[in-house]
Amino acid sequence: MLTSLQTRLLLCVVATAMFVLSAQQTRADRATIRQMLEEKESAIITLEAVFDVTVAFGGRQQEYERRSEEVGIVVDPTGLAITSLSSMDPGQFYSRLYGDDDNDFSTRLKDLKYILPDGTEIPAGISLRDRDFDIVVLRPLEELDEELTYISLDDYATAELLDELYLLGRKGRIARRAIQAKSIEIESVVERPRFFYVPGGYHNDQHLGSLVVNSAGNPVGMVAMYLFPGGAAALGEEDEPVMAVIVPVEDILDVVEQARDIEPEAPAPDPDMDIEEDEADEEEEAELPPVPDAEALPLP
Repeated sequence: MLTSLQTRLLLCVVATAMFVLSAQQTRADRATIRQMLEEKESAIITLEAVFDVTVAFGGRQQEYERRSEEVGIVVDPTGLAITSLSSMDPGQFYSRLYGDDDNDFSTRLKDLKYILPDGTEIPAGISLRDRDFDIVVLRPLEELDEELTYISLDDYATAELLDELYLLGRKGRIARRAIQAKSIEIESVVERPRFFYVPGGYHNDQHLGSLVVNSAGNPVGMVAMYLFPGGAAALGEEDEPVMAVIVPVEDILDVVEQARDIEPEAPAPDPDMDIEEDEADEEEEAELPPVPDAEALPLP
C-alpha cells in the first residue's frame, strides 16, 4: 500500500507525463498545419472591394466611397471562392441590425478583385448571396488560363465542445498580407435555430471569411457573423445582437453547390459612366461651384 507521500509523488509523475505528451501533440499538430499552409497558402487570398456607401443616421445622410480588404478562400480550381457576406455587402447587414424609419444603410459594390499572394489581380463578381449563413460565393469574371490553388471542402470534419482548432486567414496591407494562423477553442455549440460553433476568445470582424480547420488540416467551417433575428431592436440594451461564429462546412457546401452554375454578377459601374459622350463633354466644360469638404459618416 502506497503512503500519502508516495501517492502524491506518483500523481506528480503522471501529471508531468501527461503535460509532456500534450505539448508534443500540440507541436505535431502545428507542424501539420504549417505543412498544409506550405501546400495550400495560395488558396487563401485577399479580396479588394470598393463600395459606394449611403448612410442615413439620426436625420443626416451622407454618401462616400469605402475601400476594404477581406479574406477569401478558393474552393474550386476554376476560382470559385467564399467569404462572409457581411464583408462583401456590409450595408444589408447594418440595415438589418439597426435599420428603421430614421436609420438606413446601403452599399453598392462597384469594384471587386482577387489579389493572389504573388500580387496577381483577378477581376471578380458575386455568384450567390446567402443571408441566413452569411456566406457569399465569388467567381472570376473571365475564365482563367490556369487553375488556381484551392482547398477542397469535401473532406471536412466536425468539432465538439472544447476542441482546439486552427483559424487560417491573411493580415492586411500593414503586414504585407502575410498568412495568419492561430489556435482557437470551441466555446459553445449552438443547435437552434440553426447549427453553428462559437469560437472562444474575442474575434472581431478582422477574421471574417477565415477558414477553420482541425489538427489534421480538415476544414471545419468559416468565420461569419450571426445576427439575432430582428436585430438590435429585438433585444434588450445590454444584449449583444451579433457575434462571430463558425459556419460548418456542411452548410457551406450546400451554398457552394447552388452557386456552381450561376454566372458572376459584375460589380455595378459608377452611374456617371452611362452618360452620353456629348453630355459628359458639356459637364466638363460647365463651371460648377466648389463642393465644401465634409467628413464621412462611418458605418457603426
